[in-house]
Amino acid sequence: VAETCNTNNHFCMDYYAESELALLRAVYRFWSPVKGHHFYTINEAEKNDVIARLPQYWTYEGVAFFAFPSTGGAY
Repeated sequence: VAETCNTNNHFCMDYYAESELALLRAVYRFWSPVKGHHFYTINEAEKNDVIARLPQYWTYEGVAFFAFPSTGGAY
């Protein structure tokens, strides 16, 4: 794995083997004008539930980026 970072704008790019890329999952982004912040989830069922049940609070903005799923508990 190689990594490059631009510390001026906190941008990092990691490079992974092709076999590792298959493990990436979409991270979905929502915006709430009511709450004034974003909400992210990697869980597709949670994304669909928020879209179906909470459209008055959360606007679905699509896939924000891709990430590896957690292998441990919440931080």
